[in-house]
Amino acid sequence: MKRFLSILCLLAFFSCTEDDNPNPNASPQELSSTLVSGEWVVDLFIDDGVNETSMFNGFSFNFLDNGRVEAISNGQVIETGNWSTYQDDGKVGLDISFSSDARLDELSDDWYKMNFSNNRIDLEEDYDEDESDEDRLRFVRR
Repeated sequence: MKRFLSILCLLAFFSCTEDDNPNPNASPQELSSTLVSGEWVVDLFIDDGVNETSMFNGFSFNFLDNGRVEAISNGQVIETGNWSTYQDDGKVGLDISFSSDARLDELSDDWYKMNFSNNRIDLEEDYDEDESDEDRLRFVRR
């Protein structure tokens, strides 16, 4: 009986995934504070498994306290979109929405925080498990 309980406990332990145990220290407020504290550039953008980072060369992004995000190119704001952070199933999410510029519309999505620091934010798109290609987005402080 002891052996059976030991095996059962091991199975329960190893069946947990990272998603079952999200980082308890991460919060939407921390991500928001980081975003509004500087100007950001896209350092990595992978769309359906294809690296399309160069599409954002020359762009920078200002995330404002009021939930607006400015896309800047050549010193000019070319579009203003919306952003928000939230908690979903224990994961910190970032919603970005642009509508006019086709390149910027590629960033319009619900992204989930993988990792972030004061100078770098790594995000991934929420995707179905049957999808083979993940979308990834990395902002770095300018």
